[in-house]
Amino acid sequence: MDVKKINLGGSVTDYRKYYDPARPFFIAETACRAEGDDSPAFRNGVARLLAVGLVLDGKGSIEINGSRYELKKDTLFFIPKNSRFRISGDGSLFTDRILLDGEMAHKLVEWYLPSGPYAMQAGNAAYLFSGIRDLAETYADNYDEFLKYATLLFCSFMTDLNFRLTSADSGDVAHMVKLIIDYSSEEKLSIKDIADRLHYSVNYVIRAFRKEFGCTPAKYYAKRKIDVAMLFLRTGDASIGEISDRLHFVDQHYFSKAFKRETGSTPSEYRDSFRS
Repeated sequence: MDVKKINLGGSVTDYRKYYDPARPFFIAETACRAEGDDSPAFRNGVARLLAVGLVLDGKGSIEINGSRYELKKDTLFFIPKNSRFRISGDGSLFTDRILLDGEMAHKLVEWYLPSGPYAMQAGNAAYLFSGIRDLAETYADNYDEFLKYATLLFCSFMTDLNFRLTSADSGDVAHMVKLIIDYSSEEKLSIKDIADRLHYSVNYVIRAFRKEFGCTPAKYYAKRKIDVAMLFLRTGDASIGEISDRLHFVDQHYFSKAFKRETGSTPSEYRDSFRS
């Protein structure tokens, strides 16, 4: 792909040379940036591109078109194109950002966040940012293929986000449990963790989930981890042991047994069959 990598206090990958106004979806830049270290796409407090960011560390606030939001670790934020904004922090604020353009990118934000909020706690939203980087490595020599799969990933992410926000309004406990699991596949998570987060008893959480989805949260969580493992096996070069560690299985042997029980093949067999 021959992209330009720049070191500005963080890691930056610049794709702007691939810009084509005919593209409905375009990724211009991915970056990990410290507070005050902004892209040339942001000048005089105006966003020239759509920015999607995730706070990795530190605390602060962001003001977007007159609305102010608090920033802390795991806060997801959107800065729509042509918005006026200002970010301030305690000096330790560090964010992961993706800069986007194209009618499709802007429409997705318009459809799913019609009037905000433009910042929220989003659980494991890091899968969007890590997924984009994994795709960039996999298709390092083919920007069109990278962009094709990145478009699908962003669409899926926005759909999930919209569902999470609307489910929170409905108070549907079972769907909230499902969303916590979906966004926490790479974390160590127990049913008690989920129940404590939602302020319900463990028994109530299990009953509500089973009634809605026909299985326990633990069983769904186990299956979700296998689904994520399948994605890693298809799109990256991480070893079986690395994937097992990343998903917090007891060990590689247990991971392989769980994977085969769910899919009918071992992780190595799955990866080989997919590549062939």
